[in-house]
Amino acid sequence: MTRRLRLLAFDVECLPGHWIGGDYVSKIITAAAWKWLGEAGVQATTHYQEPAEAIATRLAVEIMQADMVFGHYIRGFDLPLVNGNLLRGGSSPLQPVLAQDTKLDLIKTHGRSLSQRNLADMIGVEDPKIDVTLYEWEAFNTRVPGFEEKGIIRVTGDVAQNIAMRARLIELGWLGPPGVWDGQPSGGSGRYHA
Repeated sequence: MTRRLRLLAFDVECLPGHWIGGDYVSKIITAAAWKWLGEAGVQATTHYQEPAEAIATRLAVEIMQADMVFGHYIRGFDLPLVNGNLLRGGSSPLQPVLAQDTKLDLIKTHGRSLSQRNLADMIGVEDPKIDVTLYEWEAFNTRVPGFEEKGIIRVTGDVAQNIAMRARLIELGWLGPPGVWDGQPSGGSGRYHA
């Protein structure tokens, strides 16, 4: 008997916490959404409900139950962001996880925007990228009453759009195999790696 792989789509949003230097800032999770493929409903939580460290911990539990996770630029942004907020909360880091990234695992191309919005539109995905204005982001990030729903709609919309986009990229033959994200140092150098 074969077991069906458990695939988890997820997305996180954040706000800048502190200017470290130039335009380089610390990042604090404000929202997370996730969906298990084959199961109904997208789950979400925001900083209106719980602190960033708790959001990171809750999402880490889901990630560690998955055979594979996927999302747009998750190996470059979302997984490191979750790890950073786990560190901030004094928790253990994420363990290595198989991750398929709809940006980083895309077959190489040039002269195209690879933002989730543009890529989804280019390949005919009907699920929209939910627009959030600067005013709405600032209101959500500072927990102004009445704006939590806007953040939830955005983060859950990103998950829904990415699920549809991943399926279409696979159908078209544009998505390469997943890779293991292990959170290990990449040997970076420069003013922010000291």
